[in-house]
This record gives sequence, C-alpha cells and structure tokens, in this order.
Amino acid sequence: MNSFHRGSNQIEEVFYKRWTEENPDPKAPYPKATSVLNQAPSDWYLEDASYLRVQNVRLSYTIPVAALNIPAFKSASIYISAQNLFTFTDYSWYTPDVNNFASSDLRIGIDQRTYPAARTFMAGIKVGF
Repeated sequence: MNSFHRGSNQIEEVFYKRWTEENPDPKAPYPKATSVLNQAPSDWYLEDASYLRVQNVRLSYTIPVAALNIPAFKSASIYISAQNLFTFTDYSWYTPDVNNFASSDLRIGIDQRTYPAARTFMAGIKVGF
C-alpha cells in the first residue's frame, strides 16, 4: 500500500476506509492520507504474504498414429497448458509476489501497486513427420 503521494490513485477501499477527521475511529483499517514521504515506521504496514501458486500445468495426450494407419505421421499429440492457474494466499492486495524494487536492497518487498502475473491458457497440436 502506498501513500497519497503525488496524487496517486488509490484502491476504493483504502480511500473510503482510511482515518479522517470525519472518521476518527482509532481502529480504521487504513491510516490518515498524507503526501509526506517521511512517515513514521510502523509494523502496521507489514502483512504476511505467504502463498502457494500453481505456476505451470500441462496436460498432453499422445495420439496412437500407428493404430490409425496414417503413414504421413510418425507421431502426434494434443495438449493444453496454463500458467499462473491459481494462487492460494491470505494477502489482501493484488499479488503476494511483490517485485517492484528488486534492484534496490532498501526497498525489496515493498508493494506499490505490483501488477499481478497474467493467467495464460494455450492449446496446441504437435505432429512429427
């Protein structure tokens, strides 16, 4: 989660459930909005990002071309595959796989709107001549 620094867009839940003078609830789930970068350190910003991901799955069926008497083919198979099929986590934001600042030792693991990996499906036919 980030601050309201430089007019950044916010997730609707953060915008409406943050602490404000109109909503001074000390148990508000999000802190006061600020454009100041030097916020006091707090463990409030920490969250367990443990996850289990089904990353790659491929199902394939080898067609018995010898039994089909098709002399032009030596082998044939059909397949379907998926990437990033499921992610099991209690993490509350887009993705627990935070990687925005992988090149900066001081900011590794900071989630600033990390875009989740795309879920991809493919199907194909593989033929050997």
